[in-house]
Amino acid sequence: MGTREEILAKIRRRQQRGGAGPSAAEIVDRDTYLRRHPRGSLPALPDDLVTLFRERAEASASTTERVAGEQEVPAAVARYLDAHKLPKSGCVWPSLAQYDWAGAGVSLAARAAKDDDAIGVTGVFCALAETGTL
Repeated sequence: MGTREEILAKIRRRQQRGGAGPSAAEIVDRDTYLRRHPRGSLPALPDDLVTLFRERAEASASTTERVAGEQEVPAAVARYLDAHKLPKSGCVWPSLAQYDWAGAGVSLAARAAKDDDAIGVTGVFCALAETGTL
């Protein structure tokens, strides 16, 4: 059992529900509740979601830069670090380690962040990072 499953099982125990997962009756109850409470109306979204994301991010004092391809990410990161007079060393997610960081003048180790890391570069699928992250 993984950490997620352990947490969910602990919650179930505290709620005095048996088993490691929901029973068939609980699933029926959940599905019935969801059918009776349909999602409310959602605002219309524009076709260009990238522009919307950038507008919202920048309105929250974030910076964005659009690049033509993934190979341009290290140079964009280096420009950001230079513009803000930040150090050019730290860590990077292992899934991003294949980029040419050294060619952009950035020294990033593929590992988890440590206390003395000035910067960390991570990937994201669908989120807005907290203030001060890149």
